[in-house]
This record gives sequence, C-alpha cells and structure tokens, in this order.
Amino acid sequence: MTAIAVPCGQPSGFIDMLAASLMPYGNVYTDTTADNGDCPRGSSFRIHTLGRSEQPDARYAILAAADCAAGHGTISPAFCTRLVFASDSARLRRALAGSPCPAFCCGSNFSDTFALSSNEGDRLWMSVQRSVPTLSGEFFDPAEVALLPEAGCGLHTALVIGAVLVLCGCPMPDEGFRIGRI
Repeated sequence: MTAIAVPCGQPSGFIDMLAASLMPYGNVYTDTTADNGDCPRGSSFRIHTLGRSEQPDARYAILAAADCAAGHGTISPAFCTRLVFASDSARLRRALAGSPCPAFCCGSNFSDTFALSSNEGDRLWMSVQRSVPTLSGEFFDPAEVALLPEAGCGLHTALVIGAVLVLCGCPMPDEGFRIGRI
C-alpha cells in the first residue's frame, strides 16, 4: 500500500481529486471519508490529512501539497520519502528546506521538475524535466505527460496530482492522466 500525506488546508477538493485520480490504479482510502483510522484490507493507496488525526509513528511514501496550508503549522518532511509541492509558495519552500528526501517542484518555471509546458483548455501538458525515481525504484525519464483535469481544477493542483501519479508508477493511458472525476 502506498501512503500519501496531505497537509491540512489544501485547495478545495484537492483530496477528493487526488483520490479520484488514483482510483483507476487501485482501491483508495482517505481519512476524510471514514471516522476510524483503520484502513481497509486490500487498499492500494491511503491518503492521510496531516493535522486531522495524528499518527506520530506513521511513514508516508509521498507528502503532496498544492498550497502552503497557511495557518496550519509547519510541515515536517521527516516522515516521508518524497516531497511533491507547488513551486509558487515561498512559505512551503521554507517549510521543506533542508529535507533529506527528494523534493519535486510543480509549476510553470523551467526549473520545476514537473512543469506546465502547454495549456489547451481541457488538456494540460506537463513536462517531466529530468529523470525521477518512482516509488518502485524505476526511473521515469523526461517526457511530456497529458493531464485531463476536471472543471475547476487549479493548475498547481493538476500538476501536483500528475506528479504523484508519475511517482507512484501509475501506467499512463494513451489519452493522458485523468485528474479528478471526469
């Protein structure tokens, strides 16, 4: 099972869009849909909202943040193996500075690992700028990845979720990754 941590205070619908995007690749459990902390057997992905219910000994494969989660304390990257975040947040960059785990920025700058290369309205093209290690240890080589975001999905939300799908090693459909419920 792949455990994904999401800081409190993300953009509206972020966790729902992330869960919906992961569903074609396995069963998804989120702590926002259940009152107890028990993850059902057979779940492929577990999404935990940091600050909602504390799990001090938990280890996460990915910490994913589309926004700096202003007002929700500091984000500690010490409990995860990959960081994926929107590059436009100076506060988030400071919170994650000095982390020993790989950090992957998502945005519209050429220096971002996952960068917007084109916006065709209902389709975004995300450029993976350099080889990135997936959770299985294989490398995803530089490529253009099509993203099909649901209506109302923000640019950084789509890029962060697209990056999570790449890092999880999800096979990319010919038409591209669907972001959210479309």
